[in-house]
Amino acid sequence: MPGFTESWFRNLADITEEKVNIAIEKGIVHYAPDLTEMYKYGLVPYDFYYTAIQLLETLKETPYPMTYFRVYVSHIYTYPQDKAFRWQANIAFTADETYHARIGVGFRISPSYERSVDDYLSFRQKVEGNKEGFNRVFEELGSYSEPEHIFNGSGSLSENVLSDNDWGDSWRFYGRDLRYDAPEDREILESVDKFAEEAVRVFELIDKAGFLYG
Repeated sequence: MPGFTESWFRNLADITEEKVNIAIEKGIVHYAPDLTEMYKYGLVPYDFYYTAIQLLETLKETPYPMTYFRVYVSHIYTYPQDKAFRWQANIAFTADETYHARIGVGFRISPSYERSVDDYLSFRQKVEGNKEGFNRVFEELGSYSEPEHIFNGSGSLSENVLSDNDWGDSWRFYGRDLRYDAPEDREILESVDKFAEEAVRVFELIDKAGFLYG
């Protein structure tokens, strides 16, 4: 099944702040527009919408189903049901300086949501208790973090996470980054089925090591 091609990413890049605001003005259900609302309001083309929805449909048949895609400027992301502001499996696509997608574990941490803080503290405790396992899994996935400077520190990956103390109101992500300008990643991105298989592989690695959910 055709997937996230260069033309698909160009359509993602075309999601502007103006388009997001139009969707909000027309009416949205959640705190950010979802992709179906963007399509309903004529703000994204059908092929772009259909490809993303096919990924969600494919993942429904795996142990790692996702909900709908939330939409921001040149960026869409998804996570499992009832995992907003929680320890979550996360998939996102971004069209900024480069075209890329992330697959891994994410945390939107906010003092306004006590459980988000508790989740990240629990995650850090798991990292502390299994540094070797954490290093092994996330090195295998390419040592990608958001913000990127966390995994780029001078220590091991686990030491870098544990020495990062400026996370009180932030986004933290650890996992795999697929870049459209890398031929081996592009082959995966351009097929919905291959991308879904890669997502399951990544989630399984993190899950079996005990870092996907609390």
